Amino acid sequence: MNRLSSDISKVAPDLRSGSRAKSCTRCRQAKLACDARRHLHEACSRCKLKNLDCRFDANFKRVATRKLTEEISHGMHALRSTEQTCLPERLTLKPARNIDRSGPGPTPWGHSTWRHRLFFGEHYHPYSIFIQPSPSLSDLLTRSPLLFWTIILVASQDHAQFAAVYQKVTAEHEGLLSPILQRAIQQIETIHALLLLCMWPIPQSRHFHNPAWNYIGLAINAAMQLNCHSPLGPTSKTDGWKGLGHIAVNELSTIDQSRTWLGCFWVGNVIAAFYGLPPPMSTQQQIRSVDKALSAISNSIPPWWGLLFSIVKITNSVMDTLGCLEDHALHFSLTQVFDDQLNELKRANSDIWISKIEIEWCNAKLYLYALTFTIPTNANPSHNIQIQIHRQAILHKALEAASNLITELKKLGQLYTSDSYPGGLLNFVPKSYFTALFNATTFLFRFMATYISRTPSQENHAMGLIVEAHKVFQSFPGQRELTRAAIHIEMLMEILRVGASVNLNELVVNNKLGASVMFDAVFHACRQRNIDPRTGQALTVQEWKTVNETFAQRLPEAPAQKMMDRNGNVSGSVGYGSDGFDLIPQSLTGISEVQNPQWWEAWDNYIDLFQVGVEQLPGPAIMKMRFSGSCLLSLLPILLLSSSSPLSFALAQKLTCKTTPNDFTWPSLSQWASLNHSLSGRLLHPLPPASACHPSFPDFSNDTCAKIRDQWSNFTFHQNNPVSVAWNNMNNDSCLSDASAPCSELGYPVYVVNASSAHDIKLAVNFAREHNVRLNVKASGHDYLRRSTAPYSLSIWTRYMVGYEFHDTFRPKGCHTTIKTTAVTAEAGSYVKDIYYNLNLRNQTCVDGLGAEVTMGGYLTGGGHSPISHIYGLGADQVYEVEMVTPTGEIVTANECQNTDLFWAVRGGGGGTFGVLTKVTIRTIPATPIAVYDFTLETAPNSTTYWEILSYFLAQYPALSAANVSAYTYLDANTSSDGEAVASFQGVFVLPDASSASELADMWAPFWAHVNETYPNQTTTKVVSNLFPNLYALYEVYADGSTAGIDKVVGSWLLPSETLTNNEGFSDALRTFMGDAGARLYMVSGNGVWDVVPRGGSDSVNPAWRKALIHAVTSKDWTPLNEIERAEREYSVNRVQTEALRQLLPESGAYVNEAYINEPDFQRAFWGKNYHSPSG
Repeated sequence: MNRLSSDISKVAPDLRSGSRAKSCTRCRQAKLACDARRHLHEACSRCKLKNLDCRFDANFKRVATRKLTEEISHGMHALRSTEQTCLPERLTLKPARNIDRSGPGPTPWGHSTWRHRLFFGEHYHPYSIFIQPSPSLSDLLTRSPLLFWTIILVASQDHAQFAAVYQKVTAEHEGLLSPILQRAIQQIETIHALLLLCMWPIPQSRHFHNPAWNYIGLAINAAMQLNCHSPLGPTSKTDGWKGLGHIAVNELSTIDQSRTWLGCFWVGNVIAAFYGLPPPMSTQQQIRSVDKALSAISNSIPPWWGLLFSIVKITNSVMDTLGCLEDHALHFSLTQVFDDQLNELKRANSDIWISKIEIEWCNAKLYLYALTFTIPTNANPSHNIQIQIHRQAILHKALEAASNLITELKKLGQLYTSDSYPGGLLNFVPKSYFTALFNATTFLFRFMATYISRTPSQENHAMGLIVEAHKVFQSFPGQRELTRAAIHIEMLMEILRVGASVNLNELVVNNKLGASVMFDAVFHACRQRNIDPRTGQALTVQEWKTVNETFAQRLPEAPAQKMMDRNGNVSGSVGYGSDGFDLIPQSLTGISEVQNPQWWEAWDNYIDLFQVGVEQLPGPAIMKMRFSGSCLLSLLPILLLSSSSPLSFALAQKLTCKTTPNDFTWPSLSQWASLNHSLSGRLLHPLPPASACHPSFPDFSNDTCAKIRDQWSNFTFHQNNPVSVAWNNMNNDSCLSDASAPCSELGYPVYVVNASSAHDIKLAVNFAREHNVRLNVKASGHDYLRRSTAPYSLSIWTRYMVGYEFHDTFRPKGCHTTIKTTAVTAEAGSYVKDIYYNLNLRNQTCVDGLGAEVTMGGYLTGGGHSPISHIYGLGADQVYEVEMVTPTGEIVTANECQNTDLFWAVRGGGGGTFGVLTKVTIRTIPATPIAVYDFTLETAPNSTTYWEILSYFLAQYPALSAANVSAYTYLDANTSSDGEAVASFQGVFVLPDASSASELADMWAPFWAHVNETYPNQTTTKVVSNLFPNLYALYEVYADGSTAGIDKVVGSWLLPSETLTNNEGFSDALRTFMGDAGARLYMVSGNGVWDVVPRGGSDSVNPAWRKALIHAVTSKDWTPLNEIERAEREYSVNRVQTEALRQLLPESGAYVNEAYINEPDFQRAFWGKNYHSPSG
């Protein structure tokens, strides 16, 4: 050390503490000039005569270096003495502004150590929990020379003013460094010293200027040099800084292996977090060793650190168990087991659960679920169906995990502001967070590209999440801090945005990093698909090998262990999450703009900036690259991380056509304010319906939440909320009243127009059209097809557009003929129950349903069945006139005399399809008494008796219909009554214009005689017979009282009358359709529906109604947020139950207002031939 001190003194003899020397004006001016050129300037001859050097002049305000130089010089002198001098608090290692990035020469740590220190100094110090801190630098030198020299190396490399010191000492002492390194890697003290360094000293507050946190980066660099996190065995070792290879951890100590593993786990975990690698432990031996070490010091580790380790253990088990598992049933079962373990971990530790644990937990879950892509298919079709059911369930949960992960990272990202972190987010946010974000986005792209059973809601949600992730990636200020992941996502998003009519040869990448990533993506995609990267043509494996070898021969050789040489060439490879990209060795010098090259011809102009900052690039750093359209088209499945089922450009365009709050095209706050002003303050910006149950929202209140939970199953609560709808899954379970469930605004409209007039709706429609904002309409929210809600939308809420006008006769606008029947004009928000009530006051009624929370708009535009529709026709058949706002913002009247095409289309074409209904005029009829026959028959569950009685029972329907009877029948072959298992069917039969209750009851005498004679003592029955004075009185008793606030899906099919008597396959199809939850058969059609002549001659109601007798409905619900149940229930309703009737009656169809949300071939199923006949 005497020689070292002497050398330092020779280099800077006048830099001792207290020196007041100043350099000359010429040197200062030269110094300022060299700052601009970012390289060091040699001191002038005048300063050299005075032993001065402008690089160490404290007068220059841009870089205050003299004090730092004095401190390091003083510290090095002190090291040769026996005094225990504490220097850490005074050895500030923050980066200077004029850093010479080229450094004194090649080093094994590359050029990013200052970023390392900032990363880990700010975020990873809590990992240091095991060893007491070292008291001084000299103590550290004694205990671990390696780490002492690491400090010297990193300080001199990162700080220009230390470069001369290092250059003087390194040549003479390199021989000393090499044996120290070779010896140090064999000692357990090395691991301890890493931990010591990271613990020393421990100030209370964190700040990246504090040297205590800076030293953490130094320890990481040392650990990187040692490769002590690697489980691989050692490779060849040479003198000097190169070729240390991988060091087997079990060689580090044979005395205290558990503690060695613990240290290695700590170091490896931090390194893995930074580089986005999987957990460093790969064997159960490692897990057990760390467990043993942790148990010995369990009282001294923070609980949250133990939770992180538990997550790693579970993830490790997942990798070992599921990685190559081909048995899909076992894979599915074990996935549930691991999922339960992670859920239990969170449940049991909710009181200490913090953000960083949540991120790792979500990431582990996503990794677990994403493994479902690895399940192989099978030649057995039934086997593949089961795989698809299980895969659907898991992928739904994976979508939720990705959503939670992105939401959590977005919240965390909001803590980092440019004011607090002027150097940019990339210097401060842990790299593991970016990796998690990239992994989530990768999953979402693959989900979009391969999962063909996704729902429209899932499509929208996934696209919204991708946009959210992209927004976070793009939040870094300027080109200087763009990451590979950000550019990669940007390129994929660009491809998604490009329509089929766009020439992909015009796709432009405006920076080298983008070009590099695109090259990586295309080249690796070509390699996976055996496609020639130069032409996009398919190659054989052997042909591809030739291409690959040709490309590989053009790669410049990279010196071993050299990240970058003096000319700026980079080499090597790095893994990024689950997607590995090769680093492409390219020269940083002599880059000029390339005029429209083919991407493979521009090989030598690509550059990878993952390791190198943009500030290092000389000259013009922008070039425009154009890519082969045929190649991109052929590679789209790979670019979307898909192995099959490419996402078409048309679908991509459809999914991204509307703007979202994450886009720069989203209306500004001032534009929304202007809309609100024009609406006289009726623009709402509501919170989610259960936000009061979740602490993250400003209206959080336990009292309010209790009221919400009490009302959650009530339709009224949801109809009175501006964004909530009747069933949770329509908003993707985005915000539930359960406080332990997640709550997000993403499943709901962003703004709501609380419309009071057609003019309000006109303003909303025009605003949405002009700003490309998605638009939806909600009246009550009672909708099975998710038409009442949409994410990222402006919603028109017609709840309070209520009003009635009664007519003794009615003359449609523009018509010369008066319709000589009574009628009522109702506004869009009018409810069925209110219309019944108001008409009842006038001794009238109308064709309307039994749904308590149904409004006129959705009911009539879908068709609308009723207890009296079998006599008078469907609800749509009663319409005389409508007022509506068209998509162009016009308020129009449609009837048989004007706008006849709209008049035809809106009556059955579906709510919100052709415009927004504001008023409707319908026929009314005199109120008459109604007889009701209500009975329940029960027998043994799923018995032959039940199915035979049911078959006989349904065979009576055509005759009952001919006698003007309608019916609502509820069938269940396996239910319970008074605690006993039974099979049941309940019927509510209705006879309008009846003279007495017995008039209808007498019709059932033959039926009961047959049952009692054929099946004596095998059934129990309950019968209620009534005569109601009018339809309103019947409604008061039998209004639909089903539960809201659940997750529910329905399926339906229309059954002609002959099916009930002459179709041999009907019995089996009905059993399948009923499933394990039963079915409902509504006999609401008949002569009135078949023979009706609507105004104008026809309407767009499904032609299948004109032949049907029964509307058959089945449904299933599931536990909210349980994606396994959801997938099973949806699959059952769609692909099994409803499919049985589709196969039996392929020429029939479904009732659009009560149907499966993703009905296959919906055009034909909902509208038949009318779908292609807009003119009627």
